[in-house]
Amino acid sequence: MKNLILILMITTSLNLMSQINCDSISKYMFELHNVERTKLNSNKRYLSLNCKKAAELHATYLEKYTLVTHTQNTITCGDKVLERPLERYNFFNKEYFLYYPDPKDTYHEKKFVWRFAGEIITYVKMTFDKNKIMSNKEISKMLINNFVESKGHYIIMAWSSGDQKDSVGNKTSIEKGYFSVKYNATENYDGTVTYQIYAVGVFETSFGMYYLKSKKLDVQYKEDYNKMF
Repeated sequence: MKNLILILMITTSLNLMSQINCDSISKYMFELHNVERTKLNSNKRYLSLNCKKAAELHATYLEKYTLVTHTQNTITCGDKVLERPLERYNFFNKEYFLYYPDPKDTYHEKKFVWRFAGEIITYVKMTFDKNKIMSNKEISKMLINNFVESKGHYIIMAWSSGDQKDSVGNKTSIEKGYFSVKYNATENYDGTVTYQIYAVGVFETSFGMYYLKSKKLDVQYKEDYNKMF
């Protein structure tokens, strides 16, 4: 009997987890946030490996401790506690150092250098019948709408205040970012399920081209949705 109960608990847990796909929600959120940027005539963003690492780290922290905050003081990387958003981004962006080579050295090339452009966080708590959960697209829309309805978050997400422009006013800076989504699910006594979903967006922008010490630069993912939208 105990074995049967254990099997039922594991099956229920797997069924709950299969209904929400964090990677799918992340993908849809990235698409939707670029739609909002287009409305403001802002550059559309690429996905960023640096931003993904920083967003994943903090989203994991929020889900683990059921918090909604930009600071953290328990998850470490090596011997460092990355308490604030800029610290987390800089930790994963540390290979970018300015380097000015000998003019005769043709090996080095100028590359874009990136700077932190902001972090945004949102959270939703929903209770559903376990067989009637919202689709991943619907959840994505809800999370993005939270940012849209908050002026401060919307500015960071959609407005590019620091866009560089060419001589005729066209924007030339490159924008990147990533949304990380984490959640937990709890089955209630009445058969419903309560979901707590956390989303963290981290963004970066180019601020010029410089010689670099390292040739290990940001790698773009290969899936179609990682291209410019």
